[in-house]
Amino acid sequence: MALRSAGVVGRLHRLIWVWLAMAVAALAPKEARAQGWPLSGDGTPFTLTGTLGVDSVSAFRGVKSTKLNPSVFGAVELERGDVFAGVFTNPTSIAGEVRPLAVTYVGYSPRVGKFDLGAGARYYAFIASSDFSFDLDDDGVIDHTGKKGFSEVFASVSRNVGALNFRARAFYAPNVFAETGGALYLNGRVKAPLGAGFDIQGDFGVSEFEREQFNDEYIDYGVSVYKSVRGFDLYLRYSNTTGLAGTDDRLVAFGIERSWSFSPEADRRERMRRKILNRDWSGDKALFGFPATY
Repeated sequence: MALRSAGVVGRLHRLIWVWLAMAVAALAPKEARAQGWPLSGDGTPFTLTGTLGVDSVSAFRGVKSTKLNPSVFGAVELERGDVFAGVFTNPTSIAGEVRPLAVTYVGYSPRVGKFDLGAGARYYAFIASSDFSFDLDDDGVIDHTGKKGFSEVFASVSRNVGALNFRARAFYAPNVFAETGGALYLNGRVKAPLGAGFDIQGDFGVSEFEREQFNDEYIDYGVSVYKSVRGFDLYLRYSNTTGLAGTDDRLVAFGIERSWSFSPEADRRERMRRKILNRDWSGDKALFGFPATY
């Protein structure tokens, strides 16, 4: 079912800037930093984390890349309490143009009762890239041209039930890649421990678009196994799509990443403990980053 509501598009576009303003305000200290960095004026610590990683084959919401593999990526994130902001980057190749992608993001992730909630906004910037053009009829005449960069808002809810963790997320772009109209992505995930520090995860996603002449609506699904070893996070993933004409997105990929925390020692120990338990997998790149080629 295609997206049709222009009113929703307008409201969600304004919501992006509301979330940005709220998160910037929450990250800022309430008083002068009398206690010195990384403490704000009210004593709430800032946590700065850097991440580097590599994927054997890059993918975005099930769509497999065909170039620039293996794909290297990096991220820097600043947290204060339940608020976080950061930037993620990796190289992309689109229509023969190789450029860096930078995804800046901001969000809020409180815990309410037994539920972990989340909401925020992102901007996908294809640095120094040219506009993207469509020739829908293959007649040599350009039917549409638009910029590659776009904004996206997201919301999530997760809960632990026994040893299982369930999560649902929604992503909405008012005017997606190349200014081709609204796009909605819904994703569900279940994660469970296998023992010996291994976790298994199943994902299922649905992509819908406002203007179907530019984008095919499709489903993606996958199964992943995760493991943390000596500070490194590793995964092995199978994923595929259905509904995309003429594409074969079946893939088995291996990835590895390493994060460094520049927070106080107690916070660093807690972050490393969560990573060992596979409860804080910061990559999640198949839902967050972008493929090496579009």
